[in-house]
Amino acid sequence: MTVKERRFRSQGFTDRNKPHPPGKYEVEVLAHFNGAWQSREILNATGQGGSKLRGKLFTLEDPELIDSNKRLRQIRILLFPPIDNSAALSAIRLVRNAVLTIDGSRSAENVGAVVDSYMAIRELKPGGWRAERIGAGTYTVIFDFINGKDGPDRALWSADLNNRTVRPLNKNGKYFSWMPSH
Repeated sequence: MTVKERRFRSQGFTDRNKPHPPGKYEVEVLAHFNGAWQSREILNATGQGGSKLRGKLFTLEDPELIDSNKRLRQIRILLFPPIDNSAALSAIRLVRNAVLTIDGSRSAENVGAVVDSYMAIRELKPGGWRAERIGAGTYTVIFDFINGKDGPDRALWSADLNNRTVRPLNKNGKYFSWMPSH
């Protein structure tokens, strides 16, 4: 079964924060080499418009022009295997649904809603959620994102599935855990 998925822009392979079911998926990787798509560091390495890029992976955006920019566009069929990490998904759900008290003040929203609110800020770009097991029933839950010009960043929480507790582990985790009531 081949399913054509919608195009993603710097996002994880999820569907509304849920993993895709197992199966074959057509995945497109598309990159333009200009200031709207790439950082200054990438443009320095690739040349403005991809002028330094060579090889079959790169095509001209407009082949009729001698000064056309280059792009990377590849479509591949990927097999998404079944996910057998229900405990990790439970840890992510525990964090996303937690309403935390930070510095003595209870948040007006759960962590998931606070993160979504922050990701609406133009400079921030969401990545995705993941969990790493650190002990029996305990996980570090990570939300990756692009922090504007500062580049890749993440927010961290500790999730204990045994006693259903969540606590932020870094500054971003703390910031993304609390929203004032309006």
